[in-house]
Amino acid sequence: MAMTEVSFNVRECIYSWTAAFDQTDTRILVRIRLKPDADVTEQKLNACKRRWKEGIEEAWSDRFGCVSEPGSSPRPLTVAVQWVETGQHLTVRVKRGAGRSNLSLWHSDDGGRTAAHEVGHLLGHPDEYEDPNCPTRDPVNTNTLMHNLTDIAQRHCNGFCNRLGEGIIAT
Repeated sequence: MAMTEVSFNVRECIYSWTAAFDQTDTRILVRIRLKPDADVTEQKLNACKRRWKEGIEEAWSDRFGCVSEPGSSPRPLTVAVQWVETGQHLTVRVKRGAGRSNLSLWHSDDGGRTAAHEVGHLLGHPDEYEDPNCPTRDPVNTNTLMHNLTDIAQRHCNGFCNRLGEGIIAT
């Protein structure tokens, strides 16, 4: 099956960004370029890469699968991260220490779930927590990765199976 480059604009309230990833059947690939600040050592950056890759792939993979027809065996959806210098879907500045991260700025103390939340935006999902800038945001307080860094919901993966013309079920 051929790889499909997926890219679309996302807009929510005052926020907007471009979702982008590759999809080959049920395998999703995100290519991320990290641009560390001068005070982020290579050793620290490598530790971040390991922690973030594990957190992203664990959070987004093998939770749901696509089915071609009711009753058929699901093909699990997997998300893989590739750290690149060119051809990226996303460029992220890496700042030393802790702080409030967003899609394009991650802090070296961020855990894997924080990175997985930010990749959720790259996959096309808005935040699901209350924000005074988005008083009509819906859904909110969902107890999901896009709210409080817990787990993904089926609706976060529907688009992957829809692109294949298939249904989705939990695996």
